[in-house]
Amino acid sequence: MSTGRCLCGDIRFETRATPAWIAYCHCASCRRHTASPVACFVNVPLSSVEFSAERARYVSSPGVTRSHCARCGTPIGYETAKRPDEIDLYVNVFDHPEEFAPGSHGFEAERLPWFDTADRLPRAADGGPAVSPPSRLGGFIIDCRTADLWSAARFWSEALRLPLAELPGAEGQSYVRLESRDLHIEVQRVEHPSRVHLDIEADDVEAEAQRLEALGAARVAAVHDWIVMQAPDGQRFCVVPRASA
Repeated sequence: MSTGRCLCGDIRFETRATPAWIAYCHCASCRRHTASPVACFVNVPLSSVEFSAERARYVSSPGVTRSHCARCGTPIGYETAKRPDEIDLYVNVFDHPEEFAPGSHGFEAERLPWFDTADRLPRAADGGPAVSPPSRLGGFIIDCRTADLWSAARFWSEALRLPLAELPGAEGQSYVRLESRDLHIEVQRVEHPSRVHLDIEADDVEAEAQRLEALGAARVAAVHDWIVMQAPDGQRFCVVPRASA
């Protein structure tokens, strides 16, 4: 059973239901209702929630009712005629909000530009189904045609003022990492001419490769779990699986 209350304690509630979903909402209306840069909801069946007192209600838009405590003003929940048997409770009215980890973002298109959360959860531009986060720059690989990988790595370490990190096992025979807080950068020993290429991270490597092909890129080769591609102007790059958080 989960319990919660408003700030003054006039309204208390309990529910034995398991949430159907937990999600952030970035829409302007929810931000105004909570006076915060983002709201977070826990969705449960309306019939599963027992309130100790009547909630004040406000119809914020056609078919949408928001509730709060009339005494202290604590936002309680969101109800919509589109889902009449459900209620979305604000996570911070629960006694233990730490037990409710969000699984997605809604109305990402309305997110404040100066605010974000440190996660890779699926995001929906509006109130529809959330989608996986878009592809992003993963880092740079410095390809060096050399017999002395560490000599090449030391040059780039000094040039970029980044410390070297030895990689374990067989990977360490072909790669040396340059430690950076912001980007994944490695020096790689190769047989082809020396160059620098970038990696694009994606949850679905094949889908991202198809998207890039539609933009004019061409596939060059599939290597392990990544795809080597070539931009319309000839630059090589790789589409790789998204690194874990």
